[in-house]
Amino acid sequence: MTQAMDIHPPRQIMIVKRDFDSIHVMRLNQMIQEEDQGHLIAITMEEGIAHIFIVTQHKTMLKQKVEKTVAKSTKFNASKKSSQKNKFFELVVQALEKEFTGENGYLFAKVKCCVIGSPGFVRENFYNYLKEISDKKQSSFIKDLISMTIIEHCSTGFKHSLNELLGS
Repeated sequence: MTQAMDIHPPRQIMIVKRDFDSIHVMRLNQMIQEEDQGHLIAITMEEGIAHIFIVTQHKTMLKQKVEKTVAKSTKFNASKKSSQKNKFFELVVQALEKEFTGENGYLFAKVKCCVIGSPGFVRENFYNYLKEISDKKQSSFIKDLISMTIIEHCSTGFKHSLNELLGS
């Protein structure tokens, strides 16, 4: 039976085992080296839903799921839809800040790239939103995120689109 756990700095762990075979030693060494390698933030999104992942060489973790109702667009409620989209984008930014600043800031220091994928123009709208608020907030986190962001197409904003996003 395999069990997994996350250990975050400054906590330490000691593993005591009488005999380690070569496969276990190799796997432990890979995990140690993985901490020094670059990570990737991947975001799959569409209107009203976003999944934020951290991707390393050996694992992929869903860090946050953001959901917000966004009304369908009609000529009567265009301003309402725009404000709902901005609120959704704000929630995504807050989720990113929660996961990659403060106590979890050590993880963002290892991030080398951020890939945002969506159907339609959601990814471009979100990227433009990031640029817009980076000027207002003067946030170094958002400026760093923008500088390492790549936008790509994927068919949906759900978790199963991650493979498609990373493949492209």
